[in-house]
Amino acid sequence: QWASQEAAPQGVSRRTVQVDTGSGSFDAWLYTPKGRVRGSWVLAQGLHFLGPTDPRFDRFARVLSAAGFWVFCPHIRDYMQLRVTPRALDDFAAAFDAFLKLDGRPPSKPCVWSVSFGSAMALSLVARQQYASEVGGLMTFGGFGDWTQSCLFALTGDVEGKGSSRRRDPLNQPAVFINLLPYMVGAPDDHAEICDAWLRYCRATWGNQEHKRTSSRKVVARTMANEIAPDLQELFLEGCGVGEHSYRRAVRAALDHSDAWDFLKHDGRLGRVECPVRIVHSRDDDVIPVCQADAIAGHLPQGADVKIYRTGLYGHSEPNVEMLRRRHIRATAVEI
Repeated sequence: QWASQEAAPQGVSRRTVQVDTGSGSFDAWLYTPKGRVRGSWVLAQGLHFLGPTDPRFDRFARVLSAAGFWVFCPHIRDYMQLRVTPRALDDFAAAFDAFLKLDGRPPSKPCVWSVSFGSAMALSLVARQQYASEVGGLMTFGGFGDWTQSCLFALTGDVEGKGSSRRRDPLNQPAVFINLLPYMVGAPDDHAEICDAWLRYCRATWGNQEHKRTSSRKVVARTMANEIAPDLQELFLEGCGVGEHSYRRAVRAALDHSDAWDFLKHDGRLGRVECPVRIVHSRDDDVIPVCQADAIAGHLPQGADVKIYRTGLYGHSEPNVEMLRRRHIRATAVEI
């Protein structure tokens, strides 16, 4: 936890592996260490346009590999377009299958790690009969167990639909709109232009703390709205969180069409889980609320080897700098 967030270990090799599916091919990155190999991990990315090319994700993979592991990172096509789809779950399963067939891979069962909405892919994998016995362990970080509740939190800050509100990251609203658009009242017949605009907005704002904390994000949204068709501008601005109660149309779609996301439901599907499961979640997560850790655990079979860890050291994907600073002060005092 004391290392620079930009530093990455040396002595790790990375090569590209092609994963072939019936709907086309996509890349995966394989990281291998120079020294002794202890095992392997397959990583499930979050809902992010950079996917494994995100410098933070690449650094994590290199750190993990340097500890003695093969690390396999598939570039999930739909997730890099901010779309949660059945094809994304199938792509991750195909990537896991491709990893199992690699020459020279460590003989032990690979473990699976997921971040954020990547938990959907990881949990879907261990729920499939053909893979349940092939996974050595599963770890989720900031994952979700209920899609609709997670969408409502991202839109309103409402936790578990009980009216209790917590701080949410306002920059994530366009990603929710992209996924709910087919079920929204007044949505255009052609989704391409407005979804591309929301994706550009996310590229321009995500990771920028000023946009997250201040109304500068609305300036970006209004500027971008002028670049798309006039009849799409109102909905585009809604998706960017501009305007009071801009989330109402999306909330209605999430509630009225929850059955469209049955492919994400884990009820009765995780009974095949054989591996140990470790669920890690930030108490201050502003993307997926910490109660979702219990939602994941609640779908696992009784008697499963499951442990939940709630941490204050991280937010959703970034270190809690203030918490780390306080820990550093305490550690320094102990040293003195």
